[in-house]
Amino acid sequence: MAISFLYHSELEIEVPTKSDGNVHEVFFNFLYTKKNSLNLFSKAVKRPTAITIHNIAYKVKYLIDTFEENDIEVYQASFDDIKSIMEFMHDNGFSGESIQTYTTTWRQYYDFIDKSNIYNEMSFPEQTHFEKKITKESDFLSHTSHRTEKRKKDNTVPDEWLTDKTTYAHEVLTMNEFWALYKALDSLDRVYAVMAFTMLQTFLRIGGIVQFPKIANTMNPNWKNYDSLKQLNKESQELTFINKGGKRNTCLVTTKTLQFIQEQYLECEDLDYEQRRKLLISNYIPSRFCKKTEIGKYPPLWINKNGTPVSISELQGAFRKASKVLGRKVKPHYMRHTGATHLLMNYELATGIKLNMSLLSDIHTWLSMQLCHKKFKTTVRYIKTVMKLKGDASVLALLPEAFSSEDLKVATEVKEVYEKIMQEHLVFYTELRP
Repeated sequence: MAISFLYHSELEIEVPTKSDGNVHEVFFNFLYTKKNSLNLFSKAVKRPTAITIHNIAYKVKYLIDTFEENDIEVYQASFDDIKSIMEFMHDNGFSGESIQTYTTTWRQYYDFIDKSNIYNEMSFPEQTHFEKKITKESDFLSHTSHRTEKRKKDNTVPDEWLTDKTTYAHEVLTMNEFWALYKALDSLDRVYAVMAFTMLQTFLRIGGIVQFPKIANTMNPNWKNYDSLKQLNKESQELTFINKGGKRNTCLVTTKTLQFIQEQYLECEDLDYEQRRKLLISNYIPSRFCKKTEIGKYPPLWINKNGTPVSISELQGAFRKASKVLGRKVKPHYMRHTGATHLLMNYELATGIKLNMSLLSDIHTWLSMQLCHKKFKTTVRYIKTVMKLKGDASVLALLPEAFSSEDLKVATEVKEVYEKIMQEHLVFYTELRP
């Protein structure tokens, strides 16, 4: 179960404790070593601050807890398991730089395990060495006065993740590409296709979509299904979920989205959701893989054909398989960028107002509500994405009117739902504008 911390005043350190109440000795020894500069990796080490030790502790906790949730033993984990966690973090909006701070700590933790002569199967990529010129910023002749320092480059995080993006253009799908993706995911299991569609409409990250409820639960006690919302004549409701960083956020879910989930998934004759639920109860819940004690009381919405709740790694794997069919890499996070970009393009069409940086404050106010981001920098990227795509010859293929690919055999009602949901989003957001 999850690691918890007990603060020890004499040691001035957070003591990691397992669910049985016992101290996680290896984890504790690692923190104690770091805290007291008893470093096993280099001779001269600067004593870290209490905040640094706190951050290190929670980064290692994140790793151990994630392994535990996925039934992976820390000492038997491979770097492929680390890559899966990195993919999840990246799909949930962690920056490349942020992911790198985590993996650097995880590397140190496994180095400590190695130095402690504990057998493990982890092998991080080799670091490369290089020399960097260091100049004095106060010296105007610094170009002639410099020294060099030996540095290491951590090759754990892909270089493209560390590049500061100016737009999301390469992560936005045309509608024809989306319907091709939908078809490819549907061929694997209808649940993946409906999850992708829901992400496109709600802009949820992959960590948010797996929390989407079927019925009212502790986090969403007033949650209504499609029939209830229709009877109440409501066009939408708010979904509360745990966002990255463990914070609670909300987003808008339209009645049309719930209608689509019900008709294309829950009540789909070819799928038989009830049979999946029975398999969940008879096979999955009694198994050692079931970690959530409330799953019987609050059945999950997304269940695969084997009767197992769809996990983050499973959905990522489905997207990888679909990407091979499409001939281009498509990640779950692209649904978020695609939906938000299409919304902005439709906003231009609906209002006749051309997007530009002078509208940044207004756009940020309503776009950030659904995307749950706070930085203006993120909103700027979306505006620049629209401006860049408008300059491309393929821009018309991005718009919802481009539904001419009958060879994809995507049901007409599915496409109509997309158009109606976009219109509902536009009404909601334009009403919020001053």
